[in-house]
Amino acid sequence: MADHELTPAAARLERRADGALYLHNPVPLAAHPPRVCDTILTWSQRTPDATALADRRGDPRGWRRLTYAAFADTTARLGQALLDAGVTSDRPLMLISENRIEAAQASYAAYRAGVPVAPLTPAYSTGSDPSRLAAIVKTLRPGLVIVDDLSVHGPSLAATLGTSTPIVSMIGAPGRGFADLLKASPGPTLAAAEAAVSGDTVAKILFTSGSTGAPKGAVNTHRMLASNAQAVRQSWPFTAQEPPVVSDWLPWNHTFGGNFVLNMVLTTGGAFFVDDGKPLPGGILRTVENAADVRPTIHLNTPRGLDMVARVLNDDPALAQSFFARLRLVFFASSGLPARIREDWKALIARYASRPVSFCSAWGTTETAPLATVLNFDAPEINNIGVPAAGTTLKLAPVDGRYELRVQGPNVTPGYLGQPEQTAAAFDDEGFFRTGDSGRLAAPDRPEAGVLIEGRLAEDFKLSSGVWVNVSGLRARLLEGFGPIVREVVISGPHRDELAALIFLDPEQCRRLTGDAGEWLELSRHELIQAQVQAAIDRHNADNGASSRRIVRQLILTRPLDPAAGELTEKGTVNQRVVLAREAAACDALHAAVAATAS
Repeated sequence: MADHELTPAAARLERRADGALYLHNPVPLAAHPPRVCDTILTWSQRTPDATALADRRGDPRGWRRLTYAAFADTTARLGQALLDAGVTSDRPLMLISENRIEAAQASYAAYRAGVPVAPLTPAYSTGSDPSRLAAIVKTLRPGLVIVDDLSVHGPSLAATLGTSTPIVSMIGAPGRGFADLLKASPGPTLAAAEAAVSGDTVAKILFTSGSTGAPKGAVNTHRMLASNAQAVRQSWPFTAQEPPVVSDWLPWNHTFGGNFVLNMVLTTGGAFFVDDGKPLPGGILRTVENAADVRPTIHLNTPRGLDMVARVLNDDPALAQSFFARLRLVFFASSGLPARIREDWKALIARYASRPVSFCSAWGTTETAPLATVLNFDAPEINNIGVPAAGTTLKLAPVDGRYELRVQGPNVTPGYLGQPEQTAAAFDDEGFFRTGDSGRLAAPDRPEAGVLIEGRLAEDFKLSSGVWVNVSGLRARLLEGFGPIVREVVISGPHRDELAALIFLDPEQCRRLTGDAGEWLELSRHELIQAQVQAAIDRHNADNGASSRRIVRQLILTRPLDPAAGELTEKGTVNQRVVLAREAAACDALHAAVAATAS
Protein backbone atom coordinates (compact mmCIF):
# COMPACT_ATOMS: atom_id res chain seq x y z
CA MET A 1 0.00 0.00 0.00
CA ALA A 2 1.43 3.34 -0.98
CA ASP A 3 1.69 6.07 1.64
CA HIS A 4 -0.74 8.32 -0.28
CA GLU A 5 -3.51 5.79 0.35
CA LEU A 6 -3.37 6.79 4.00
CA THR A 7 -4.88 10.09 5.06
CA PRO A 8 -2.07 12.68 4.91
CA ALA A 9 -0.98 14.34 8.14
CA ALA A 10 -2.58 17.73 8.70
CA ALA A 11 -2.65 20.00 11.73
CA ARG A 12 -3.37 23.63 12.54
CA LEU A 13 -1.33 25.25 15.33
CA GLU A 14 -2.66 27.92 17.67
CA ARG A 15 -0.36 29.62 20.18
CA ARG A 16 -1.73 31.28 23.31
CA ALA A 17 -0.20 34.08 25.38
CA ASP A 18 0.19 31.78 28.40
CA GLY A 19 2.53 29.51 26.40
CA ALA A 20 -0.01 26.79 25.68
CA LEU A 21 -0.05 25.25 22.20
CA TYR A 22 -3.19 23.89 20.55
CA LEU A 23 -3.11 21.42 17.68
CA HIS A 24 -6.33 21.03 15.72
CA ASN A 25 -7.07 18.57 12.94
CA PRO A 26 -8.46 20.74 10.12
CA VAL A 27 -10.50 17.81 8.75
CA PRO A 28 -13.76 17.47 10.70
CA LEU A 29 -15.01 14.16 11.96
CA ALA A 30 -17.50 12.88 9.39
CA ALA A 31 -21.10 12.10 10.29
CA HIS A 32 -21.48 8.62 11.73
CA PRO A 33 -24.00 6.57 13.74
CA PRO A 34 -23.91 7.53 17.44
CA ARG A 35 -23.60 3.91 18.56
CA VAL A 36 -20.78 1.63 17.52
CA CYS A 37 -23.15 -1.35 17.20
CA ASP A 38 -25.19 0.45 14.54
CA THR A 39 -22.20 0.41 12.20
CA ILE A 40 -21.42 -3.23 12.96
CA LEU A 41 -24.99 -4.45 12.50
CA THR A 42 -25.16 -3.05 8.97
CA TRP A 43 -22.77 -5.82 7.98
CA SER A 44 -25.29 -8.46 9.08
CA GLN A 45 -27.41 -7.16 6.17
CA ARG A 46 -24.64 -6.52 3.64
CA THR A 47 -22.45 -9.59 4.26
CA PRO A 48 -24.45 -11.88 6.58
CA ASP A 49 -22.36 -14.98 5.89
CA ALA A 50 -18.96 -13.32 6.26
CA THR A 51 -16.82 -14.18 9.28
CA ALA A 52 -17.00 -11.55 12.00
CA LEU A 53 -15.15 -13.40 14.76
CA ALA A 54 -13.20 -16.63 15.04
CA ASP A 55 -11.26 -18.32 17.81
CA ARG A 56 -9.44 -21.57 18.56
CA ARG A 57 -11.53 -22.55 21.60
CA GLY A 58 -12.31 -26.25 21.52
CA ASP A 59 -10.26 -26.86 18.35
CA PRO A 60 -6.60 -25.78 18.52
CA ARG A 61 -6.09 -26.71 14.85
CA GLY A 62 -9.22 -25.14 13.38
CA TRP A 63 -11.24 -21.97 13.75
CA ARG A 64 -14.62 -21.68 15.45
CA ARG A 65 -16.39 -18.94 13.48
CA LEU A 66 -19.22 -16.48 14.08
CA THR A 67 -20.78 -14.81 11.04
CA TYR A 68 -22.17 -11.28 11.01
CA ALA A 69 -25.70 -12.68 10.84
CA ALA A 70 -25.03 -14.86 13.88
CA PHE A 71 -23.42 -11.89 15.62
CA ALA A 72 -26.62 -9.87 15.19
CA ASP A 73 -28.79 -12.74 16.40
CA THR A 74 -26.73 -13.77 19.44
CA THR A 75 -26.10 -10.25 20.69
CA ALA A 76 -29.86 -9.60 20.56
CA ARG A 77 -30.57 -12.76 22.54
CA LEU A 78 -27.89 -11.98 25.08
CA GLY A 79 -29.02 -8.36 25.34
CA GLN A 80 -32.49 -9.54 26.25
CA ALA A 81 -31.03 -12.03 28.75
CA LEU A 82 -29.02 -9.28 30.45
CA LEU A 83 -32.13 -7.15 30.89
CA ASP A 84 -34.08 -10.17 32.17
CA ALA A 85 -31.28 -10.84 34.68
CA GLY A 86 -31.62 -7.33 36.13
CA VAL A 87 -28.50 -5.74 34.67
CA THR A 88 -28.98 -1.96 34.63
CA SER A 89 -26.98 1.23 34.33
CA ASP A 90 -26.59 1.17 38.12
CA ARG A 91 -25.85 -2.57 38.29
CA PRO A 92 -23.54 -3.21 35.30
CA LEU A 93 -22.30 -6.43 33.76
CA MET A 94 -18.88 -7.53 35.02
CA LEU A 95 -16.98 -9.66 32.50
CA ILE A 96 -13.87 -11.70 33.32
CA SER A 97 -12.54 -13.65 30.37
CA GLU A 98 -9.67 -14.24 28.04
CA ASN A 99 -10.38 -13.17 24.46
CA ARG A 100 -12.97 -15.49 22.94
CA ILE A 101 -16.17 -15.28 20.89
CA GLU A 102 -18.43 -15.37 23.96
CA ALA A 103 -16.62 -12.41 25.53
CA ALA A 104 -17.23 -10.30 22.42
CA GLN A 105 -20.87 -11.41 22.27
CA ALA A 106 -21.42 -10.42 25.90
CA SER A 107 -19.81 -6.98 25.46
CA TYR A 108 -21.74 -6.02 22.33
CA ALA A 109 -24.96 -7.42 23.80
CA ALA A 110 -24.53 -5.01 26.69
CA TYR A 111 -23.98 -2.16 24.23
CA ARG A 112 -27.23 -3.03 22.46
CA ALA A 113 -29.17 -3.31 25.72
CA GLY A 114 -27.88 0.07 26.88
CA VAL A 115 -26.21 -1.32 30.01
CA PRO A 116 -22.51 -0.86 30.86
CA VAL A 117 -20.04 -3.72 30.67
CA ALA A 118 -16.88 -3.77 32.78
CA PRO A 119 -14.32 -6.20 31.28
CA LEU A 120 -11.66 -6.99 33.88
CA THR A 121 -8.22 -8.45 33.45
CA PRO A 122 -8.31 -12.07 34.70
CA ALA A 123 -5.31 -11.20 36.88
CA TYR A 124 -7.66 -9.42 39.29
CA SER A 125 -9.42 -12.68 40.18
CA THR A 126 -6.42 -15.00 39.89
CA GLY A 127 -3.65 -12.90 41.41
CA SER A 128 -2.33 -12.84 44.93
CA ASP A 129 -3.80 -9.42 45.82
CA PRO A 130 -7.59 -9.67 46.33
CA SER A 131 -7.87 -6.03 47.40
CA ARG A 132 -8.02 -4.75 43.82
CA LEU A 133 -10.94 -7.01 42.92
CA ALA A 134 -12.70 -6.01 46.14
CA ALA A 135 -12.22 -2.31 45.35
CA ILE A 136 -13.62 -2.79 41.85
CA VAL A 137 -16.67 -4.71 43.08
CA LYS A 138 -17.35 -2.04 45.69
CA THR A 139 -17.26 0.69 43.03
CA LEU A 140 -19.04 -1.23 40.27
CA ARG A 141 -21.79 -3.04 42.22
CA PRO A 142 -22.32 -5.54 39.37
CA GLY A 143 -25.76 -6.96 38.70
CA LEU A 144 -24.34 -10.00 36.90
CA VAL A 145 -20.90 -11.53 36.45
CA ILE A 146 -19.92 -13.56 33.39
CA VAL A 147 -16.65 -15.51 33.53
CA ASP A 148 -14.96 -17.80 31.05
CA ASP A 149 -14.17 -20.51 33.61
CA LEU A 150 -15.84 -20.60 37.01
CA SER A 151 -13.35 -23.13 38.34
CA VAL A 152 -10.58 -20.57 37.83
CA HIS A 153 -12.31 -17.39 38.97
CA GLY A 154 -14.95 -18.79 41.31
CA PRO A 155 -12.96 -18.86 44.58
CA SER A 156 -11.93 -15.18 44.38
CA LEU A 157 -15.39 -14.09 43.28
CA ALA A 158 -17.11 -16.06 46.03
CA ALA A 159 -14.92 -14.38 48.63
CA THR A 160 -15.59 -10.94 47.15
CA LEU A 161 -19.19 -11.08 45.93
CA GLY A 162 -20.73 -13.44 48.43
CA THR A 163 -23.90 -15.11 47.19
CA SER A 164 -25.97 -12.06 46.25
CA THR A 165 -24.62 -11.55 42.72
CA PRO A 166 -25.31 -14.25 40.10
CA ILE A 167 -22.35 -15.65 38.17
CA VAL A 168 -22.58 -17.23 34.71
CA SER A 169 -19.77 -19.37 33.30
CA MET A 170 -19.00 -19.67 29.59
CA ILE A 171 -17.81 -23.26 29.89
CA GLY A 172 -19.41 -26.16 31.74
CA ALA A 173 -20.28 -25.37 35.33
CA PRO A 174 -23.05 -26.19 37.81
CA GLY A 175 -26.08 -23.91 37.58
CA ARG A 176 -26.90 -21.45 34.84
CA GLY A 177 -24.41 -21.25 31.98
CA PHE A 178 -23.74 -18.99 29.01
CA ALA A 179 -25.72 -21.28 26.70
CA ASP A 180 -28.80 -20.64 28.84
CA LEU A 181 -28.50 -16.89 28.24
CA LEU A 182 -28.49 -17.53 24.50
CA LYS A 183 -31.93 -19.15 24.75
CA ALA A 184 -33.61 -15.80 25.44
CA SER A 185 -35.99 -14.46 22.79
CA PRO A 186 -35.53 -10.75 21.99
CA GLY A 187 -38.68 -8.81 22.77
CA PRO A 188 -40.06 -5.31 23.19
CA THR A 189 -37.99 -4.58 26.30
CA LEU A 190 -34.77 -4.99 24.30
CA ALA A 191 -36.17 -2.97 21.40
CA ALA A 192 -37.08 -0.13 23.76
CA ALA A 193 -33.74 -0.28 25.56
CA GLU A 194 -31.81 -0.27 22.30
CA ALA A 195 -33.79 2.68 20.97
CA ALA A 196 -33.04 4.64 24.13
CA VAL A 197 -29.26 4.32 23.76
CA SER A 198 -27.65 7.66 22.91
CA GLY A 199 -24.12 8.92 22.54
CA ASP A 200 -24.11 9.86 26.22
CA THR A 201 -25.12 6.36 27.36
CA VAL A 202 -22.34 4.56 29.22
CA ALA A 203 -21.10 1.64 27.12
CA LYS A 204 -18.15 0.40 29.11
CA ILE A 205 -16.22 0.86 32.34
CA LEU A 206 -12.51 0.20 31.89
CA PHE A 207 -10.52 -0.12 35.08
CA THR A 208 -6.98 1.15 34.90
CA SER A 209 -4.15 -0.98 36.21
CA GLY A 210 -4.11 0.78 39.56
CA SER A 211 -0.33 0.59 39.89
CA THR A 212 -0.30 3.55 42.25
CA GLY A 213 -3.49 2.77 44.14
CA ALA A 214 -6.94 1.25 43.73
CA PRO A 215 -8.00 0.82 40.08
CA LYS A 216 -10.02 3.68 38.61
CA GLY A 217 -13.08 2.97 36.45
CA ALA A 218 -12.84 5.13 33.33
CA VAL A 219 -16.29 5.68 31.85
CA ASN A 220 -16.50 5.01 28.10
CA THR A 221 -19.66 6.31 26.41
CA HIS A 222 -21.15 5.20 23.10
CA ARG A 223 -20.08 8.52 21.61
CA MET A 224 -16.48 7.82 22.57
CA LEU A 225 -16.45 4.40 20.93
CA ALA A 226 -18.36 5.46 17.82
CA SER A 227 -16.28 8.60 17.22
CA ASN A 228 -13.05 6.65 17.69
CA ALA A 229 -14.11 4.05 15.15
CA GLN A 230 -15.04 6.79 12.68
CA ALA A 231 -11.68 8.53 13.21
CA VAL A 232 -9.88 5.26 12.42
CA ARG A 233 -11.92 4.83 9.23
CA GLN A 234 -10.98 8.36 8.16
CA SER A 235 -7.31 7.71 8.95
CA TRP A 236 -7.26 4.40 7.04
CA PRO A 237 -9.73 4.87 4.16
CA PHE A 238 -8.46 1.70 2.45
CA THR A 239 -10.49 -0.33 4.96
CA ALA A 240 -13.65 0.76 3.10
CA GLN A 241 -12.43 -1.04 -0.04
CA GLU A 242 -10.81 -4.00 1.70
CA PRO A 243 -12.34 -5.04 5.04
CA PRO A 244 -9.43 -5.91 7.31
CA VAL A 245 -8.40 -9.40 8.28
CA VAL A 246 -6.67 -9.41 11.65
CA SER A 247 -5.21 -12.05 13.96
CA ASP A 248 -4.66 -10.39 17.31
CA TRP A 249 -3.80 -11.23 20.93
CA LEU A 250 -4.21 -7.82 22.60
CA PRO A 251 -6.56 -8.24 25.60
CA TRP A 252 -10.09 -6.88 25.24
CA ASN A 253 -10.11 -5.71 28.85
CA HIS A 254 -7.64 -3.06 27.69
CA THR A 255 -8.54 -0.08 25.52
CA PHE A 256 -6.01 -0.91 22.76
CA GLY A 257 -7.37 -4.39 22.09
CA GLY A 258 -11.00 -4.02 23.17
CA ASN A 259 -11.74 -0.58 21.72
CA PHE A 260 -9.25 0.28 19.01
CA VAL A 261 -8.58 -3.09 17.35
CA LEU A 262 -11.87 -4.92 17.84
CA ASN A 263 -14.08 -1.97 16.87
CA MET A 264 -11.84 -1.11 13.92
CA VAL A 265 -12.25 -4.59 12.48
CA LEU A 266 -15.97 -5.08 13.12
CA THR A 267 -17.16 -1.60 12.08
CA THR A 268 -15.46 -2.05 8.69
CA GLY A 269 -16.92 -5.52 8.10
CA GLY A 270 -13.62 -7.28 8.66
CA ALA A 271 -12.73 -10.63 10.17
CA PHE A 272 -11.20 -10.79 13.65
CA PHE A 273 -9.31 -14.00 14.48
CA VAL A 274 -8.52 -14.37 18.17
CA ASP A 275 -4.83 -15.20 18.57
CA ASP A 276 -4.36 -17.70 21.40
CA GLY A 277 -0.63 -17.03 21.43
CA LYS A 278 1.20 -14.07 22.93
CA PRO A 279 4.55 -12.27 22.40
CA LEU A 280 6.16 -14.14 25.26
CA PRO A 281 8.55 -17.10 25.30
CA GLY A 282 6.46 -20.18 24.63
CA GLY A 283 3.66 -18.23 22.95
CA ILE A 284 5.25 -16.27 20.12
CA LEU A 285 5.43 -19.15 17.64
CA ARG A 286 1.71 -19.75 18.11
CA THR A 287 1.05 -16.06 17.42
CA VAL A 288 2.96 -16.18 14.14
CA GLU A 289 1.39 -19.49 13.10
CA ASN A 290 -2.10 -18.08 13.70
CA ALA A 291 -1.34 -14.98 11.66
CA ALA A 292 0.21 -16.97 8.83
CA ASP A 293 -2.87 -19.21 8.77
CA VAL A 294 -5.31 -16.31 8.24
CA ARG A 295 -2.95 -14.15 6.11
CA PRO A 296 -3.73 -10.78 7.73
CA THR A 297 -4.12 -7.49 5.91
CA ILE A 298 -3.19 -5.52 9.05
CA HIS A 299 -0.83 -6.63 11.81
CA LEU A 300 -1.08 -4.78 15.12
CA ASN A 301 1.33 -5.23 17.99
CA THR A 302 3.55 -3.61 20.56
CA PRO A 303 7.17 -2.89 19.58
CA ARG A 304 8.29 -5.77 21.78
CA GLY A 305 5.80 -8.04 20.04
CA LEU A 306 6.97 -6.90 16.60
CA ASP A 307 10.55 -7.67 17.59
CA MET A 308 9.66 -11.23 18.59
CA VAL A 309 7.47 -11.82 15.52
CA ALA A 310 10.29 -10.66 13.23
CA ARG A 311 12.69 -13.20 14.74
CA VAL A 312 10.28 -16.08 14.10
CA LEU A 313 9.63 -14.93 10.52
CA ASN A 314 13.34 -14.64 9.85
CA ASP A 315 13.81 -18.26 10.86
CA ASP A 316 10.86 -19.67 8.90
CA PRO A 317 10.47 -18.63 5.24
CA ALA A 318 7.28 -20.68 4.79
CA LEU A 319 5.54 -18.85 7.65
CA ALA A 320 6.85 -15.53 6.34
CA GLN A 321 5.45 -16.16 2.85
CA SER A 322 1.96 -16.73 4.27
CA PHE A 323 2.23 -13.90 6.82
CA PHE A 324 3.06 -11.30 4.14
CA ALA A 325 0.80 -12.70 1.40
CA ARG A 326 -1.72 -9.83 1.65
CA LEU A 327 -0.35 -7.59 4.41
CA ARG A 328 -0.93 -3.87 3.87
CA LEU A 329 -0.21 -2.24 7.23
CA VAL A 330 1.97 -2.78 10.30
CA PHE A 331 0.68 -0.90 13.33
CA PHE A 332 2.54 -0.42 16.61
CA ALA A 333 1.46 1.30 19.81
CA SER A 334 2.40 1.83 23.47
CA SER A 335 5.92 3.06 22.65
CA GLY A 336 8.12 4.04 19.72
CA LEU A 337 9.48 1.47 17.28
CA PRO A 338 13.27 1.26 17.63
CA ALA A 339 15.27 1.62 14.41
CA ARG A 340 16.66 -1.92 14.74
CA ILE A 341 13.17 -3.45 14.78
CA ARG A 342 11.94 -1.24 11.93
CA GLU A 343 14.93 -2.24 9.79
CA ASP A 344 14.27 -5.93 10.51
CA TRP A 345 10.69 -5.48 9.32
CA LYS A 346 11.71 -3.54 6.23
CA ALA A 347 14.05 -6.38 5.29
CA LEU A 348 11.27 -8.93 5.76
CA ILE A 349 8.85 -6.80 3.73
CA ALA A 350 11.36 -6.48 0.89
CA ARG A 351 11.91 -10.24 0.88
CA TYR A 352 8.38 -11.57 1.29
CA ALA A 353 5.63 -8.94 0.82
CA SER A 354 3.56 -9.13 -2.34
CA ARG A 355 2.69 -5.41 -2.20
CA PRO A 356 3.92 -2.28 -0.41
CA VAL A 357 3.43 -2.23 3.37
CA SER A 358 3.16 0.92 5.50
CA PHE A 359 4.04 1.51 9.14
CA CYS A 360 1.52 3.38 11.28
CA SER A 361 1.14 4.25 14.93
CA ALA A 362 -1.13 6.21 17.24
CA TRP A 363 -1.35 7.50 20.77
CA GLY A 364 -4.08 7.78 23.35
CA THR A 365 -5.26 6.61 26.74
CA THR A 366 -8.02 4.58 28.33
CA GLU A 367 -9.84 7.88 28.87
CA THR A 368 -9.71 8.78 25.15
CA ALA A 369 -11.14 5.43 23.98
CA PRO A 370 -8.13 5.36 23.01
CA LEU A 371 -7.34 7.15 19.73
CA ALA A 372 -6.15 10.76 20.14
CA THR A 373 -3.34 11.09 17.59
CA VAL A 374 -2.43 9.19 14.41
CA LEU A 375 0.99 8.68 12.84
CA ASN A 376 0.43 7.91 9.14
CA PHE A 377 3.88 8.90 7.90
CA ASP A 378 7.44 7.64 8.27
CA ALA A 379 8.76 9.95 10.99
CA PRO A 380 12.50 10.23 11.63
CA GLU A 381 11.96 10.32 15.42
CA ILE A 382 11.23 7.10 17.29
CA ASN A 383 8.88 8.89 19.70
CA ASN A 384 6.72 10.73 17.13
CA ILE A 385 3.00 10.12 17.78
CA GLY A 386 1.71 12.03 14.77
CA VAL A 387 -1.08 14.61 14.67
CA PRO A 388 -4.55 14.80 16.28
CA ALA A 389 -7.12 12.39 14.89
CA ALA A 390 -10.21 13.83 13.21
CA GLY A 391 -12.45 15.52 15.78
CA THR A 392 -9.69 15.76 18.40
CA THR A 393 -7.81 18.79 19.72
CA LEU A 394 -4.45 18.34 21.45
CA LYS A 395 -3.27 20.91 23.95
CA LEU A 396 0.37 21.18 25.01
CA ALA A 397 0.14 22.86 28.41
CA PRO A 398 3.29 24.25 30.07
CA VAL A 399 4.13 22.37 33.29
CA ASP A 400 7.47 22.84 35.11
CA GLY A 401 9.39 23.67 31.95
CA ARG A 402 7.78 20.87 29.95
CA TYR A 403 4.47 20.37 28.15
CA GLU A 404 1.69 18.07 29.32
CA LEU A 405 -0.43 16.55 26.54
CA ARG A 406 -4.13 17.22 27.09
CA VAL A 407 -7.05 16.11 24.94
CA GLN A 408 -10.50 17.42 24.08
CA GLY A 409 -13.05 15.84 21.73
CA PRO A 410 -15.98 13.41 21.48
CA ASN A 411 -13.56 10.59 22.34
CA VAL A 412 -12.85 11.88 25.88
CA THR A 413 -14.33 10.31 29.01
CA PRO A 414 -16.79 12.21 31.20
CA GLY A 415 -14.90 10.88 34.22
CA TYR A 416 -14.40 8.00 36.65
CA LEU A 417 -17.15 5.86 38.10
CA GLY A 418 -17.99 6.85 41.67
CA GLN A 419 -14.93 9.10 42.02
CA PRO A 420 -16.00 12.74 41.63
CA GLU A 421 -12.79 14.17 43.12
CA GLN A 422 -10.55 12.23 40.74
CA THR A 423 -12.86 13.18 37.88
CA ALA A 424 -12.56 16.88 38.70
CA ALA A 425 -8.77 16.63 38.99
CA ALA A 426 -8.52 14.92 35.60
CA PHE A 427 -9.60 18.03 33.66
CA ASP A 428 -8.17 21.51 33.38
CA ASP A 429 -10.22 24.71 33.48
CA GLU A 430 -10.91 24.50 29.73
CA GLY A 431 -12.23 20.95 29.96
CA PHE A 432 -9.16 19.26 28.47
CA PHE A 433 -8.31 15.83 29.85
CA ARG A 434 -4.92 15.76 31.55
CA THR A 435 -3.17 12.63 30.23
CA GLY A 436 -0.07 12.90 32.41
CA ASP A 437 2.14 12.38 29.33
CA SER A 438 4.70 14.97 28.32
CA GLY A 439 5.58 15.95 24.77
CA ARG A 440 6.65 18.69 22.38
CA LEU A 441 6.30 19.67 18.74
CA ALA A 442 8.61 17.81 16.38
CA ALA A 443 9.07 21.02 14.39
CA PRO A 444 7.88 24.32 15.93
CA ASP A 445 6.91 25.82 12.56
CA ARG A 446 5.45 22.66 10.98
CA PRO A 447 2.62 21.25 13.10
CA GLU A 448 1.99 18.54 10.50
CA ALA A 449 5.40 17.08 11.47
CA GLY A 450 3.75 15.69 14.58
CA VAL A 451 4.32 15.60 18.31
CA LEU A 452 7.17 13.89 20.14
CA ILE A 453 6.06 12.10 23.29
CA GLU A 454 8.59 12.23 26.11
CA GLY A 455 7.15 9.86 28.68
CA ARG A 456 5.03 10.13 31.78
CA LEU A 457 5.34 13.22 33.93
CA ALA A 458 4.98 10.96 36.96
CA GLU A 459 7.79 8.66 35.75
CA ASP A 460 10.26 11.45 35.07
CA PHE A 461 12.24 12.53 38.09
CA LYS A 462 14.92 14.93 39.29
CA LEU A 463 18.40 14.04 40.39
CA SER A 464 19.65 15.54 43.63
CA SER A 465 21.12 18.33 41.50
CA GLY A 466 17.62 19.33 40.38
CA VAL A 467 18.19 18.12 36.81
CA TRP A 468 15.20 16.41 35.17
CA VAL A 469 15.58 12.88 33.79
CA ASN A 470 13.40 11.90 30.82
CA VAL A 471 12.94 8.22 31.66
CA SER A 472 11.07 7.14 28.54
CA GLY A 473 13.59 8.60 26.11
CA LEU A 474 16.54 7.25 28.09
CA ARG A 475 15.05 3.73 28.22
CA ALA A 476 14.44 3.78 24.47
CA ARG A 477 18.05 4.76 23.73
CA LEU A 478 19.42 2.10 26.06
CA LEU A 479 17.21 -0.68 24.66
CA GLU A 480 18.24 0.22 21.13
CA GLY A 481 21.88 -0.06 22.17
CA PHE A 482 21.49 -3.32 24.05
CA GLY A 483 19.82 -5.08 21.15
CA PRO A 484 17.72 -8.25 21.49
CA ILE A 485 19.54 -9.77 24.48
CA VAL A 486 17.88 -7.25 26.84
CA ARG A 487 14.12 -7.30 27.21
CA GLU A 488 13.69 -4.28 29.47
CA VAL A 489 15.61 -1.70 31.47
CA VAL A 490 14.45 0.30 34.48
CA ILE A 491 16.15 3.55 35.48
CA SER A 492 16.99 4.22 39.13
CA GLY A 493 17.96 7.65 40.41
CA PRO A 494 15.17 9.81 41.91
CA HIS A 495 16.81 12.30 44.30
CA ARG A 496 20.17 10.54 43.85
CA ASP A 497 23.39 11.99 42.54
CA GLU A 498 23.54 9.69 39.51
CA LEU A 499 21.65 7.16 37.39
CA ALA A 500 21.77 3.39 37.61
CA ALA A 501 20.05 0.74 35.49
CA LEU A 502 18.26 -2.49 36.33
CA ILE A 503 18.50 -4.82 33.35
CA PHE A 504 16.13 -7.67 32.50
CA LEU A 505 17.53 -10.15 29.99
CA ASP A 506 15.79 -12.01 27.19
CA PRO A 507 16.91 -15.58 27.99
CA GLU A 508 16.11 -16.98 24.55
CA GLN A 509 18.21 -14.38 22.76
CA CYS A 510 20.99 -14.69 25.34
CA ARG A 511 21.13 -18.45 24.72
CA ARG A 512 21.32 -17.83 20.99
CA LEU A 513 24.26 -15.53 21.53
CA THR A 514 26.16 -17.72 23.98
CA GLY A 515 25.22 -21.13 22.65
CA ASP A 516 24.65 -22.22 26.25
CA ALA A 517 21.39 -23.54 27.69
CA GLY A 518 21.79 -21.63 30.91
CA GLU A 519 19.09 -20.30 33.22
CA TRP A 520 18.69 -16.77 34.58
CA LEU A 521 21.58 -16.85 37.04
CA GLU A 522 24.04 -18.48 34.67
CA LEU A 523 23.11 -16.13 31.84
CA SER A 524 23.49 -13.04 34.01
CA ARG A 525 27.01 -14.15 34.94
CA HIS A 526 28.06 -15.24 31.46
CA GLU A 527 31.15 -13.36 30.34
CA LEU A 528 29.80 -12.74 26.84
CA ILE A 529 26.50 -11.34 28.14
CA GLN A 530 28.23 -9.11 30.68
CA ALA A 531 30.66 -7.90 28.01
CA GLN A 532 27.83 -7.09 25.58
CA VAL A 533 25.90 -5.18 28.24
CA GLN A 534 28.95 -3.22 29.37
CA ALA A 535 29.95 -2.39 25.79
CA ALA A 536 26.46 -1.06 25.08
CA ILE A 537 26.53 1.12 28.18
CA ASP A 538 30.00 2.40 27.32
CA ARG A 539 28.81 3.35 23.83
CA HIS A 540 25.76 5.05 25.30
CA ASN A 541 27.79 7.01 27.83
CA ALA A 542 30.28 8.12 25.17
CA ASP A 543 27.43 9.91 23.41
CA ASN A 544 25.49 10.89 26.55
CA GLY A 545 27.80 12.46 29.07
CA ALA A 546 25.20 14.61 30.84
CA SER A 547 24.16 13.47 34.32
CA SER A 548 20.54 13.10 33.15
CA ARG A 549 21.53 10.42 30.61
CA ARG A 550 24.77 8.84 31.78
CA ILE A 551 24.46 5.38 33.41
CA VAL A 552 27.03 5.09 36.18
CA ARG A 553 26.26 1.56 37.34
CA GLN A 554 24.03 -1.34 36.31
CA LEU A 555 22.70 -4.62 37.65
CA ILE A 556 21.64 -7.59 35.52
CA LEU A 557 18.73 -9.14 37.36
CA THR A 558 18.41 -12.91 37.65
CA ARG A 559 14.65 -13.07 37.19
CA PRO A 560 11.97 -12.10 34.66
CA LEU A 561 9.51 -9.26 35.04
CA ASP A 562 6.52 -10.39 37.10
CA PRO A 563 3.11 -9.52 35.57
CA ALA A 564 1.27 -10.83 38.65
CA ALA A 565 3.09 -8.28 40.80
CA GLY A 566 2.18 -5.45 38.44
CA GLU A 567 5.64 -5.12 36.88
CA LEU A 568 4.15 -5.52 33.40
CA THR A 569 1.04 -3.85 32.05
CA GLU A 570 -1.56 -5.64 29.90
CA LYS A 571 0.23 -4.24 26.85
CA GLY A 572 3.49 -5.85 27.96
CA THR A 573 5.22 -2.59 28.89
CA VAL A 574 7.20 -2.19 32.09
CA ASN A 575 5.82 -0.43 35.15
CA GLN A 576 8.86 1.46 36.36
CA ARG A 577 7.45 2.47 39.73
CA VAL A 578 6.55 -1.09 40.73
CA VAL A 579 9.93 -2.50 39.72
CA LEU A 580 11.82 0.20 41.63
CA ALA A 581 9.72 -0.43 44.73
CA ARG A 582 10.29 -4.19 44.58
CA GLU A 583 14.00 -3.79 43.91
CA ALA A 584 14.57 -0.97 46.39
CA ALA A 585 17.34 -2.83 48.20
CA ALA A 586 19.16 -3.55 44.95
CA CYS A 587 18.89 0.11 43.95
CA ASP A 588 20.25 1.24 47.31
CA ALA A 589 23.20 -1.12 46.89
CA LEU A 590 23.93 0.16 43.38
CA HIS A 591 24.01 3.79 44.44
CA ALA A 592 25.95 2.99 47.61
CA ALA A 593 28.58 1.27 45.50
CA VAL A 594 28.89 4.36 43.32
CA ALA A 595 29.28 6.56 46.39
CA ALA A 596 31.91 4.23 47.86
CA THR A 597 33.90 4.27 44.63
CA ALA A 598 33.74 8.06 44.47
CA SER A 599 35.04 8.43 48.01
